[in-house]
Amino acid sequence: LIQNPQDSVSLQRIINVPGRGIGTTTVAKLSAWAQSLGTSVYDALCLLVDLKQKKELADIPFDGRAGDALARFSEMMVDFIEKSQNTNLVELFDFVVESSNYKQFTLNDPEGADRWENILELRTVAQQYRELSPREALAAFLEGVALVSDVDGYDATQDRVTLITLHQAKGLELPVVFIVGVEEK
Repeated sequence: LIQNPQDSVSLQRIINVPGRGIGTTTVAKLSAWAQSLGTSVYDALCLLVDLKQKKELADIPFDGRAGDALARFSEMMVDFIEKSQNTNLVELFDFVVESSNYKQFTLNDPEGADRWENILELRTVAQQYRELSPREALAAFLEGVALVSDVDGYDATQDRVTLITLHQAKGLELPVVFIVGVEEK
């Protein structure tokens, strides 16, 4: 989401992880409000913060507690995005984990120690991008992590259809690739 704030699907996956007091009803209401405004969920969050700062509360479809929780989340994301512009990837990683309280959230899970080790491994991978500028490093890191995680389960011996990105298919040198639903907006 830091790399692409307009990614509403990713935003909805993280908006309440760790828990921030933003329930599914609030998320659904936020999505509906964004759609009614003809904008992304992230832009609707930014508008919500702007309206709260201007004390135009009548224009916000959220009660005090839900509106406050959404505003805090929005402000946190703005901080992350701003920090990503001029902070090396490892420092950004540490900042996000610390600011979001993700370490504590992860370690509170019964399988948290293993999950935390995986997160630390991601941090180690992030160190490989230290020579790049902050924005380039984040984009390259996310692309690399996505390629590894999505293609790890690919089994070339299975006779079946696999849904992957064109970029991932390129790396696998598949004999046949179908591109479905490509549209230019």
